[in-house]
Amino acid sequence: MTQQANTDEIIDLVSGIITPLFKQEFTIVMPFDKKRHENVAEHSFGVSMLACALAEQIDPTLDTGKIAEYAIVQDVVEVYVGDVTVWESDEAMQKKIRDNSLASQQILKDYPLFPWISRKYQEFEKLDTPEKRFVYALDKLYPHIIILIGNYHPVHPSWEAYKRTEEVARSKIEVFPALLPLFDDLCTMFRQRPQFFDGPIPSNEK
Repeated sequence: MTQQANTDEIIDLVSGIITPLFKQEFTIVMPFDKKRHENVAEHSFGVSMLACALAEQIDPTLDTGKIAEYAIVQDVVEVYVGDVTVWESDEAMQKKIRDNSLASQQILKDYPLFPWISRKYQEFEKLDTPEKRFVYALDKLYPHIIILIGNYHPVHPSWEAYKRTEEVARSKIEVFPALLPLFDDLCTMFRQRPQFFDGPIPSNEK
């Protein structure tokens, strides 16, 4: 039988895990305020809402309940280890993967009365179901959508730097191929907005 958490333990969970998600920021800025960066909670909610709304169009057999769970917890470890952006080195990316796994274990140690959080994150890491792969892939193209809505790229990268990140994103989105046409459309829209980039877009890329 699961031990019933008392009020202090619930407050501790909200204070230690939930509200910090509203403080931890990503690189992407909000479309309605270019001075304010998207935080983890906003990102997770946005991906969750879009994923559940889009799932039945992509594949009616997808379980939106599971999708919502995985989308909500996918970045919870950011509270412990912070974010590594797509602009950083492969070594930093690999270290982040290891740190994320350790962080999910630490969450369980720190909040043993609430194992759902760590359990769902560790399930998500396996990417062994369509729902997990769908959330993972959608998360990789979601920043393109936010940038297009705001008509502003916060990094203002060179075309070469952007292309590298596009290729990284594509390689990850390929775990759920049905989302590749959407990603292709978003990338085409990027090519139509040279103001996003520091320098010209090569003519053969337009």
